[in-house]
Amino acid sequence: MSDESDAVAMPDLDLDRLVGLGLFDPDADDVDDIVEYLRWLAEQGFDLVELARTTELEHLGAVTSQMSLRPDARDLAEYGDVGVDPDRLVEIATAFGFDRETLALGRYTPREVEVLRAASEGAALFSDAETLYFAQVAGASLARMAEAAVSLFMVDIEVPMVEAGLSRTENAIRSQEATANLQVVLDALDPLFRVHMTQAIVRLHHAALQTETAHGVRQAIGFVDLVGFTTLSASLSMVDLSVLVREFEARARAVVAECGARVVKIIGDAVMITAIDPDRLVAAATSLLAEFGSSSRVEARGGLTYGDVLVRGGDYYGPVVNLAARLGDLAVPGELLATIEFRQAMTNELAFEPAGRRLLKGFAEPVTTVSLIRGS
Repeated sequence: MSDESDAVAMPDLDLDRLVGLGLFDPDADDVDDIVEYLRWLAEQGFDLVELARTTELEHLGAVTSQMSLRPDARDLAEYGDVGVDPDRLVEIATAFGFDRETLALGRYTPREVEVLRAASEGAALFSDAETLYFAQVAGASLARMAEAAVSLFMVDIEVPMVEAGLSRTENAIRSQEATANLQVVLDALDPLFRVHMTQAIVRLHHAALQTETAHGVRQAIGFVDLVGFTTLSASLSMVDLSVLVREFEARARAVVAECGARVVKIIGDAVMITAIDPDRLVAAATSLLAEFGSSSRVEARGGLTYGDVLVRGGDYYGPVVNLAARLGDLAVPGELLATIEFRQAMTNELAFEPAGRRLLKGFAEPVTTVSLIRGS
């Protein structure tokens, strides 16, 4: 080991052993920075020898963040009898989105065990299949939220730190502060979830009253996509593409919400929207066309339908949904294609013109369509 690394060594750090385990190279140009970082980790209570056995230096930040988020995780065997068969616990954890590496560790926090046990007991109230399905939907939604949170950190905190040339320790301290602030996010989820629950109850109950179809609701469904988005995105840097995607999604959600409709999901450059009645949906769709039609870089088009759909996992399924997507693909830039059923269910006086009978993929009979007259 070089004299330089010996000069910064601390008595409680067995640097020779860490080097022997391959955690870092004592001849690296930034050895002082590395040793300072390792010293800080030791002061935080991390077992450096154990970390050295399981990860590489460049991955230490991710590993220590994981440990900070789940500091009380321990082997399932240490809990004794948790009231749930271990295989069953793993089945439920898998449904919630625990990945293979996490499951292989076999370590759970007390709160995690409590949640997994409650989910297992929930199968007695609901069916086992529906309980696992809900777990899968919840897990997928939480995974999306988690990735959004990490992306937020990487874009707004990590990248500026790297560009500023901060040391590993300074980066770690700021990361630790950001992780600590995650509790604010977690505390906010409960009241926000309650708001969404009340809205979903009102929305779906009202829609269910409009139809006698079992397990279905009557909804207006629309797909609006941006023509030219793919070509535009191919010419952008990752930074500019990130800004474009963020602005597109933010503008789309704001416009749709203002019209009393709802964004179900955004898939690339396409927005799936829904509303209880067609009037709200067509208002949202025309607003999207106006919002993005003013841009010289892209232009919007869409398809609109109305009828009975199946609601599952926060998404909508059925021929009515498929038809809206097909019509959206057929529309020319700046056009909204709709079914006759959609137009007949409207109450406002927007003008449509016949757009012909279309033979669409997946539909045995031609579909009679109408096109919204611009400026009506």
